[in-house]
Order: sequence, then C-alpha cells, then structure tokens
Amino acid sequence: MHSTHWTLIGSALLATSVATSASGGGACDGCSSPTPLSIGANAITHTLTGCELPTFGCTATECLDTAFYSFTPKTTGLYSFSTCNDTTFNTVLTVAASCDGPFLACNALSESCVEGSRIGVVALEAGQTYIIAVGSQDAGIATGSATLTVGLVEPCGLATPNYFEAEPCGEDFNGGCNSTAAPSEPIVLGDTVQGTFWATNLDRDTDWYIITLDEDTELTLSLRSDIPGFAAVVDVNCGSIIGNATSAGCPAITSVCLSAGTYLVTAIPFFGDVPCDGAISNSYTLEVTGAPCAPPPSCSELCAEAMPLALGANPFSNSATQCTVPFFGQLSYNTEYYSFTPKNSGVYTLSTCGSTFDTALAIYSDCGGEVLAYNDDGEGCVFASEIPSVVLEGGATYIVALGSIRPNELVSGSLTIGLYESCALATATVTEVEPCGFDLNAGCNLPDAPAEPISLGDVVQGSFFSSATLRDTDWYRLTITEDTQVTVSIRSGFAALAAIVRPGCSGIVAETSSGDCPGTTSACLVPGEYFVFAVPTFGSLPCETFGAYSLSVTGAPCTGGGGGGSACGSAQTAVLGPNLFLTQNTGDLLDLTGVCDLGPSNDDRLFDTNYFSFTPSQSGTYSFSTCQFASFDTRLAVMTVCGDASTVLACNDDGPSCFSGTASLVSDVELQAGVTYFVAIGGASSNTAIGSVLLVIEPQQSAPPCRPDLNGDGVVSAPDLAIFLGDWGAPPISRSDFNLDGAVNAADLAALLSAWGACPQ
Repeated sequence: MHSTHWTLIGSALLATSVATSASGGGACDGCSSPTPLSIGANAITHTLTGCELPTFGCTATECLDTAFYSFTPKTTGLYSFSTCNDTTFNTVLTVAASCDGPFLACNALSESCVEGSRIGVVALEAGQTYIIAVGSQDAGIATGSATLTVGLVEPCGLATPNYFEAEPCGEDFNGGCNSTAAPSEPIVLGDTVQGTFWATNLDRDTDWYIITLDEDTELTLSLRSDIPGFAAVVDVNCGSIIGNATSAGCPAITSVCLSAGTYLVTAIPFFGDVPCDGAISNSYTLEVTGAPCAPPPSCSELCAEAMPLALGANPFSNSATQCTVPFFGQLSYNTEYYSFTPKNSGVYTLSTCGSTFDTALAIYSDCGGEVLAYNDDGEGCVFASEIPSVVLEGGATYIVALGSIRPNELVSGSLTIGLYESCALATATVTEVEPCGFDLNAGCNLPDAPAEPISLGDVVQGSFFSSATLRDTDWYRLTITEDTQVTVSIRSGFAALAAIVRPGCSGIVAETSSGDCPGTTSACLVPGEYFVFAVPTFGSLPCETFGAYSLSVTGAPCTGGGGGGSACGSAQTAVLGPNLFLTQNTGDLLDLTGVCDLGPSNDDRLFDTNYFSFTPSQSGTYSFSTCQFASFDTRLAVMTVCGDASTVLACNDDGPSCFSGTASLVSDVELQAGVTYFVAIGGASSNTAIGSVLLVIEPQQSAPPCRPDLNGDGVVSAPDLAIFLGDWGAPPISRSDFNLDGAVNAADLAALLSAWGACPQ
C-alpha cells in the first residue's frame, strides 16, 4: 500500500546554502565552528541560539534556534541520524554537505517518532565533513537535552523463506489497513515471508498480512532488510499496534503475548530514496514464530481492578500492561486504570504536570463508559497532561486512564487531583441573548453566523457548556472607532478563555490563559469591527452547571508612541547583507506623525515595532530593504536612538520598486563608521507584524550606474550580460536584482543596458 508522507529531499532537488540562508545576526556563526559528532549516541544540550535556518522545501517548517554539529564518516555508506523519542523539545534535523550547502536531508517530525526527528538514510562519503543542524519547529522552546544518534546502516542478510509475498515491488495488492480495496495476505505461525518494499521521500509501500492463533501465543516478529523499517502486530480492526513495533537491529525483533484470535502483521520501510530495483535491495524477510504464554490482563480486566485515587497527589508508576487505548486520533500505550470517588459535587482538575514522561490522561464515567475529558500535553506542562476542569458528582465513582503517547515508555510521576477554584463573576451590565444549549451566536465558527453586539465598558453575563469533544463558543461583535487599548477579562467557575479576533475572522489578536482568575488579555486596536469570544475548555460541563461566566471589555488610549521599551531592550544585531529575522507582537507603537512621511497611506505609524541594531564599518550611504521577503505588510524606519521618533533619518511603508507592493525600502541613508543605528520594522496595523522578514542592508558608496558591472572589470559588457541572464528568475537574494524589488526581471535588464560601457571613475 502506498502511504504518503515526507522526510528527505535530495541535493539534486534542493541546493540551499546553509551559510547564506541562516540568519539572526552573529547567532548563526556556529556553523563555522560546529561541535563534532561520533558514531553512536551523542548527548547534546540545547539553548536558544537565535539562529533561524530556513528549511522550507526540505521540511515543512523552519529550523529555529539552530545549533551546528559536524560528522566525518570513516567509511563511505548509508547513515542515519535520529533524535527520535529522546528529546525534551520538538526537533528539526538537517544534514548538509557543508556550511555552503546544499541540504542533503531534513526531517521535522518522523512518522516513526512520537517526538523527535529521524533521517533514515542518507549517503555520505568517507573523509568528508558534513554539517548537522539541530533546531526546533517553534521559536523560544528549544532548550533542554536530546540524544542525537548517528548510525551506519549495515546490510542485514535475509533468512531462508518458505512463503513469498504475492505483491510485486511497485504494486499495491496487500494494503490492509491502509486501503479498503487491498486485502491482507494470509500467513501462519512458523512462516518466514520474503517480500519487497520501497520508499520515496513522499510515499512508501506497506505490506499487510493476517494470522489466526488457535491458542494464547507469544508472537515474535523478526524483520531483516537492507532498508531501515519496522514490523508490528495490529488488532484486526486496525485500531492500534499491540505491544511495540520492532526495535532497531539485525534482525529487528518484537514479541507480544496474544490471546487466541485473529491479528494483522505489517512490514513498513522508513521514508527515503529507495526505489524498486535501485542500488539498495528491496527484499526483506519476516519470520513469524510463537510459543505458548499467559497473556496479560485485557484493558477491560485492568479497568475492573482500577486502583483508587484520592484528592491531592497520587504517585504512579505504570507497568508494561500492553493495554493500548484509542485516544482521539492518538493512542495511549501501557495504560493503567485508576478510580476516583469525589465526596462532593464540583469542578475538579487532574494533572501529571511535573512528570518527565509523555503522558496521556482521560477520565470516564465508568469502565467502557463516556469519555468526560482527556488531554495529551497540558498548557505549560511540556509533554505531561492536564485536565483543567471537569464536573464530577459527589459519591459517583469515575475511571481515570493514564498511559504514554510513546509505545515503549513506562510512565511515572504524580497524578494530582484538586478542586477547581471558582472565579467570582463581575457585576453584569449586559446579558447574553443565546440560551445555554443553543447555537445562536456562532460568529466566526460558521459562515454568516451572527455575533452579539457589545461596546467598550460592557460586562456580559453568559453561559456555556462543553463535553470531551464539543463545546459552546460565544461570539460578540465590537466596533472600534479610534486607536484603543482594549482589555478583555473573563471570570467563570470552569476553566475558560477569551480572545480578540481580527476583522473578517482573520486570526486571533490576543487571548487569555485558561483558568486564570480573571483571565485577561489586552491589545492596541486600530479602527475596525472586531470579534471577542468566550469558550470553556473541553470537559464535562452540562448546561447551567458551573457554566456561567462574565466577560468585561474596557478601553483606554493605546500605549507606546515612540518609546522603545522592551522592544529596544532586546534589539537584535543586523549585519551587512541579508538578515532573516522572526518578528514578534511587541505592542510597541512608533508614531512618526509630523516627523517622517511613510507614504500615501496617510498613517505614519509602525505597529508592534521590532528593533534591530546596525553598526557600519565604513562611512557612506546605505539602503535598507524588506523587498526580497516579508510574511506581512512591513513599515520601516532608520534612526539614531532606538524608539525615539525625533531621531529618524528615513522611513518607508511600501517601496515603489518592491516586487510585492507591501514591503519597504529606504535608500541613500548617510551613516558614519562605528556608530550604532537602529532599524525599526513594524506592521501597517495592530497585531500584524508577526512572522519572518528578510532585512537586506547594502552599501551605496559605488556609483549607481556601475552596479551592473557583475564581474568587476570596470566595464558593463557582454560577460556581465551573460552572468545576468544566468541569474534571471533567481531566488530573492541575487546580485542581479539591481532595483531590490525581490526579482531579477525586465526592470533589472533595462538598468544593465542603460549602464552599458565603461564605468565612471
């Protein structure tokens, strides 16, 4: 069966330079002095480096807070790199030929890892030093430890088969759980199956077999192949893996004690460049053997013997129960069952926060009953779990299921049960129109759905409900007529949050944390029609049972107005050339009204301003541009004192020659050597200056007509034209983009032809 996913992209498809693409000022200098790695497990400690490595196209994300390592193989061959299930943060992993690129392989989240990354196969040459970059998918979280394992993918000799897979390599005859049309091939205990599988960067073959056991049997799978992969036992209804998938090795082995019955067995390669009839053999053998065993208790039997919990901290240490529970799109492995009987009715919290394991947590009405609430990763708990609110009835006994999201992990820690502290409601001035249980103010959740109008100063009293998978969201419409710092606060007897949403349902401006009393958030809003919504967390919250809330909305003049504040205190360093930065919602408003004209917008303000420092080594004129890439509508200013509007030297909203039409360009700015200047980049409206921006700083000392002298011989002539045509349509950072509009096109050709001849002296 074909299974689509992504992992590696070869150098023939992607030729990005690590050195020129990485940005964040001097934060990426680590590529020039990487930490060496060796074959085997390498313990690494990661910190927030500030280095942003654009790996779009090689992965689906950037590599943020990147750190650099090196690896020099002693022998030519196929190698693997992995942080799989041994990391405290979500990693991104890349292999490059050098600091000058290209990327050879990348992976953000491997299909075979719960957390972490795995590059299954990459071809490396003996004696060459390669660059290994490790970062995170998300900014500001890449702190902690990980184990980066480097392995040599050794050939694994096949066993002698007695059964041959019916599906030829490249076909799709035994898709099993991955297809409703393709069946599973029948096998029996004692078979050694010889088959073939293949993989690409985006697709792979999965082979499925079906086996019936006449008695309780410890089933052992042994997989041998030159292609890295795994085998596993799956329940006949395709619900989940039973036990664990095979571990690494030759052969790769797993064993699980099964009750008599029918099961599925699957063999799957890791993603990579392994086509049929390629340089690597596609063949594998799968030995299926068994011996009598006494199977462990079933999930229902474990639930019947649930261990009691008490209010407060309850230490837990799960055993290898082999109980796998479907978990709303995920699975809880080695699950244990506990019971809790509250003395009084109320709202309760359950948490494993503080556990270093990746827990899964759910509470049920009884064994096999309704799921009242569940959680994987709780807010602020890293990989541990938290159910912030669930309504329980005094004297009733509830079942708590606790396991791990990782198949091979046995979790331990403390499960804390507490009473949720109710937050007293504010005195209301407005009552929600929608009765509890109805859906009359769905706002942005449904096309053309209404939202109830509110005004600044209102305190709304409303009600909401929730279950494990469904909850009520109440939407209100707020009209802002002038720049206003809007503050929203929510109070409730149940964990809830509130948020401000941009006009046109175009994204959240700001939101509260769930469970705070009150939950408060604030943002500077420009004139427009916004939404404010209130929503409970998922959990058992029936109508009119602890579901009342109050929502207050107040306004004041926007703060900011040119005081750099914390944004100035954290100004990043920019260097000559391209600088890729990740901007934040700073809340800093830089008002240039009457000081510098940004352009025809008649609005001379930079919203959520981010500041960057630049110290030229030579005096002269310089240009500052976001033309080549910005993920939002930028406004830009250059000043001598950070955040002081009166010191602005130049500014721009939409550069007239910028290709995108929403990027910024200032040029001919006179700077003195050794003096530190500040570049302010903000958005055209509040809460939009969040994303990536490429700030390009270039000197303009040379006479403008000779910029097209690409080979530097003092003459604009045929060799320069040849270089230019080779750059046509090149990526944004290009020597031939003479007008800095983000593209090498006809306008640049005209500039070259107009400069034809000897350069002026």
